[in-house]
Amino acid sequence: GASAMTYDARERSADRGSPVEIFKWARQHLSWHHTSADRSVVVESTTYKRATIVRSAIEQGSEMNRSGLTLTVPRDFEIAQLYRESAPSDVITLVLRQYHDGDGELATLWTGRVLSVSFIGDEAEINLEPVYTSLKRIGLRRQYQRGCPHVLYGTACGVPGSTHRVTVSVIAVSGVDVQASGFASQADGWWEGGYLEWAIAGGVFERRFIVGHTGTHIELDHPPVGLLDGADANIYPGCDHSTGPGGCGKFDNLPNYGGMPNIPQKNPFGPDPIY
Repeated sequence: GASAMTYDARERSADRGSPVEIFKWARQHLSWHHTSADRSVVVESTTYKRATIVRSAIEQGSEMNRSGLTLTVPRDFEIAQLYRESAPSDVITLVLRQYHDGDGELATLWTGRVLSVSFIGDEAEINLEPVYTSLKRIGLRRQYQRGCPHVLYGTACGVPGSTHRVTVSVIAVSGVDVQASGFASQADGWWEGGYLEWAIAGGVFERRFIVGHTGTHIELDHPPVGLLDGADANIYPGCDHSTGPGGCGKFDNLPNYGGMPNIPQKNPFGPDPIY
């Protein structure tokens, strides 16, 4: 019989090429698998479900800088639905691969993450940026400033979130307002700047930033999608990134303060002739 053709040979052979594209999405430990082929396919023991996906062309630029990708899908496509009410608090990535029927060789066409989803009629448009974009961004990581630039509970901050976490039972959710008796265990404002997290389908944790706290109520920056009345949630106190009682004093963490609190108030380059 005829010898098997390699991926490259089939790609160059317009009459014999029969490309199949497979899409693998990931969010934390969850993953979704789709194919734009006319039937579901099994690749490396994983089933990729048939889906209506129309993608933009992939342009290869210099220095491995690939362009962004736009996918047009049905409105009820499961990835688009994650963005229906508000964007997830974590990154959703995509690896797009291709093979030709008969050779089994896989080639990665594009890798990146979801930027946004827009809904138009009965369709949704998923806009993605390539992984190279985040690798090539430049800029100052830290500046000469009074305030602390460290991310609260991050590596440089060093405060263990588990030490300050409080688990509460949610009484009611109304828009961006969440009520729980456990919120009142601390003085008003204690939770501001922190975040609320809760488990959604698949054991993934969704998070929202806290912008207000009074008594048994907190106000979030966006509606808490999937948080139901009576559910358990974890709440973490916030930090105002100062050395005072709202910052490092609150967490007894002054040795890890990342700002320069003793910057002179008087500017040596200012108009005052006597410095």
